[in-house]
Amino acid sequence: MYSSDKLDKIRTWLSPSDPSTNLHKARRQRYQGTGQWFLESHEYAKWKKERNSFLWLNGIPGCGKTVLSSSVVADLEQSVSSLSLLYFYFDFNDATKQSTDDALRSLIDQLYNQRTELQKEVDALFSSCKNGRRQPESASLFKTFRSLLQQAGETWIVLDALDECHKRNDGLTGGLLPWIRGLRDASLNVHLLVTSRPEQDIRSSIESWSQVGEVISLQNGRTSNDINAYIKAQTAEMSRWEDRPDIREKIESELSQKANGMFRWVSCQIDVLRECLAPKSVFRELNNLPPTLDATYARILQNIRPEHMDCAKRLLQFLAYSERPLRIEEAVDALAVDPDCQPRFDPRNRMPDAEEVARYCSSLVVLVRQEDHRSGTMIVEIQLAHFSVQEYLVSARVHESMAADLEKTNAKAEIVRVCLSYLIDNASRDTLQETEGTPLANFAAQYWSTYAVDVELSRKEVLSEVDEYFSSEVAFQFGHDLCDTDNQWGRQDEIQRWGPGRRHAPTALYFASFVGLFHSVQMLLDKGADIDAESGPYGNALQAASSRGHREVVQLLLDKGANINAQGGYYRNALQAASFRGHREVVQLLLDKGADINAQGGYYSNALQAASYGGDREVVQLLLDKGADVNAQGGDYGNALQAASHEGHREIVQLLLDNGADVNAQGGLFGNALQAASYGGDREVVQLLLDKGADVNAQGGLFGNALQAASSWGHREIIQLLLDNGADVNAWGGV
Repeated sequence: MYSSDKLDKIRTWLSPSDPSTNLHKARRQRYQGTGQWFLESHEYAKWKKERNSFLWLNGIPGCGKTVLSSSVVADLEQSVSSLSLLYFYFDFNDATKQSTDDALRSLIDQLYNQRTELQKEVDALFSSCKNGRRQPESASLFKTFRSLLQQAGETWIVLDALDECHKRNDGLTGGLLPWIRGLRDASLNVHLLVTSRPEQDIRSSIESWSQVGEVISLQNGRTSNDINAYIKAQTAEMSRWEDRPDIREKIESELSQKANGMFRWVSCQIDVLRECLAPKSVFRELNNLPPTLDATYARILQNIRPEHMDCAKRLLQFLAYSERPLRIEEAVDALAVDPDCQPRFDPRNRMPDAEEVARYCSSLVVLVRQEDHRSGTMIVEIQLAHFSVQEYLVSARVHESMAADLEKTNAKAEIVRVCLSYLIDNASRDTLQETEGTPLANFAAQYWSTYAVDVELSRKEVLSEVDEYFSSEVAFQFGHDLCDTDNQWGRQDEIQRWGPGRRHAPTALYFASFVGLFHSVQMLLDKGADIDAESGPYGNALQAASSRGHREVVQLLLDKGANINAQGGYYRNALQAASFRGHREVVQLLLDKGADINAQGGYYSNALQAASYGGDREVVQLLLDKGADVNAQGGDYGNALQAASHEGHREIVQLLLDNGADVNAQGGLFGNALQAASYGGDREVVQLLLDKGADVNAQGGLFGNALQAASSWGHREIIQLLLDNGADVNAWGGV
């Protein structure tokens, strides 16, 4: 049995999103009996029974695909082993549910927690990622999940809303559609059901390899009975027309005839009809039913009451461009901010009934209740009601009443103004313990700069609130402490190695350089900011900008006189920071401006070792071409070859050897490259080093020799390879 601490550590490392929140939301939207036609169909029965089966349910926006997929999950929960059921919902509302990696992390987590006999596979991935100090690459997630499925046996997988996934067709294994095809082509006993709109890329991919009967369109009248039943049930709940069957029949008839297979369209019309208090208003609405979802959303915006318009705009700006759903208390405080008044935020301006915030936008938003697994409490989120709503709001088709306010740059500028106004006015509450009384503070601190980057790129100017925030030491420190940007966007293992107590407090210039606020950097420099001030874990503004690859900011700092070879921070200098991260343009710029290519210091000692560890072959080649010493000693890995070998970067190992790297050079944590590679677990790198003359019994380093390094993690293939090449099974050494 695994301890709860181990399970928690793996989950924290994987950081899987929780698909059950989408499942519960969809189930609450499901009307009893709908979808039964599919659950009782021949196609579904065949899918559940046949080995290695596949189904694609596709349909127009709003036809009920997600609700139908939730019915499938509910049926499988009753008819198959819960240990063999996996599901995931891609979600436009949540940035943590929009990529193939997000899906893989969640599915792997489900298997890890459901099947104890499969945990060793995930543990091996964890150990190969330096015991969780780095995140797995996409290829590793693909490989691990396939291996888990091979061991798991018969498995049912439901993936909803493929069209809400980004990079669906990115390379052979780097995208969703190639991965789905790979699952189908593999010799696995997997029953895979997916849903989506019939987008061209999805259709062309699936139809190129699917078989007859595996593609089901929901646009051919299959859902008509479900929609009619839903309409009848909703009309029956309009109690004011209990004695007017003619009105009920008229509503049912008109909606049924014009639904065109869209549950979403029907739902929006019913919301409007519920507000009709007299027969004339009912008939007026029925005579003017909007023909499409776009027209429906335009009518909703047009009908917002004038006194509600400002709040509706603010709410839709946040929801249309937010990285995650807003908690209801966050939304309430966002509406209470007025950047043009003093004070800009007054708690007395909060709505007395938080849940009434949804009334500003009618059918465009929904309130979603779910349990916070960390605290065990119930939280309420406000979200856009449907993917089609988000698409409409950010399109050029949006109604003129909100077109200017919802334009991308304008909307993001307003979000920045609201967030910073909130932080500035609440900065006097300078202890994090008091942020329970300022629920928007964490969102504001974490995301304002992301929006501000887009605004500055578009407008070529600094918002007055950004200037004020950076000018206020109290406000800036309050916001920075809340989001801790270096931990949020840096490598956690870097921050841990750098350690508390060795960091200088971040300056506004450092922060602006790190996040890429070009015009803010320019403004701060013009105001006299110390360009080389020691600041943050990356030492100074130039190293911070270099670590993030902000070429224009790096250029600006250099033009303004930043010391290109300034020492300090985790990487010791800007070139090493850019080299580690693989920012080729920044590396080239720094070299062109005179950066010392062989400058020593820091965890990786020099730029070549940092680049070799980071894994960008082109940066390694660039450094070698510019005269980097291939055998320079120093740092935790001793030399570049050992760093690349430890990380399993085969092409870089070959490149370094071709450029004269000493295969048996001693030094560093692992003593030599072969021991580092044996510990890292890449068999091909170990073979390459042996072929190039690595001493299989070389002594030194943490584990004494390569065989003990491989044995420490149970890398059986490498152990056998070393023994086959003469490793001394009785050799002593190590700590």
